[in-house]
Amino acid sequence: MKPREPTGDHETNERRMGRGVRKLWPIPVSGVLAMAALLLLTPLVGATSVATFTAPYTGGVAVHHQDPVAQGSAARLTVGHNAQFSLTTGTGTAAAQAKATPSAGTDSQATYDATVGVRGLAFVPGTSGVYTTTAQWTITWNASASMSAKAAAAGAQSTVEIWLLVKLTDVTATSTHLGTTVFVAQKDLGAAGSYSGGAVGGHYVASVSLALIAGHTYRVYAVMGFDVAAVIPQGSPAGSSVTAAVDLGSAGHGGTLTSITVA
Repeated sequence: MKPREPTGDHETNERRMGRGVRKLWPIPVSGVLAMAALLLLTPLVGATSVATFTAPYTGGVAVHHQDPVAQGSAARLTVGHNAQFSLTTGTGTAAAQAKATPSAGTDSQATYDATVGVRGLAFVPGTSGVYTTTAQWTITWNASASMSAKAAAAGAQSTVEIWLLVKLTDVTATSTHLGTTVFVAQKDLGAAGSYSGGAVGGHYVASVSLALIAGHTYRVYAVMGFDVAAVIPQGSPAGSSVTAAVDLGSAGHGGTLTSITVA
């Protein structure tokens, strides 16, 4: 199973100021033409902002995928809030609790994977260069996990994750480029114990940097996801128990995609 940009040449400006006033002799016409040609051939690397998207995410398609699994008579999965994303507000929500205890004839497995966000937002850069596409989120969340000693000895699994991802698709060249997955929360218990975490209005950023080509059409995919897993192997002794839960869906909880910028 399973967070950044260019500036002007400030140092050069300071050096020029420190030297005092100097007479600038005219540059020959041939020199001016040569300099102009050089500028035309040199790409502006991230020189200008290409696009900014904020809610409502008009032109985008809402992503709200979920994959609930409850296998075995002793597996319990409670989906407190189905995965949803609002293009109007930019808010994504979902919540699930998983618990597993031993089952006589099979593994006990309760898992829930959810992905919410937006895809399909399009832009066309006017100048080739390296740009960074950044998705900013404000997230209020809680997550917890637990594992008993007997479950740990039997090789059980208890996992909670909340993560962010941005990717760009070059529609013109039919290629896709992924950013690095940013983990808001990540806990995989490997021994007996418990975990509890959360944040109120935490700010998180995911991005992808890429050399963009002028005139190409690009589409943005920006999502928040989470995974919970509670798994007990077949034949585990009595008293084995694992739980996992993520709350991004109760009152006041969720993740809001506040903006997407390409610059």
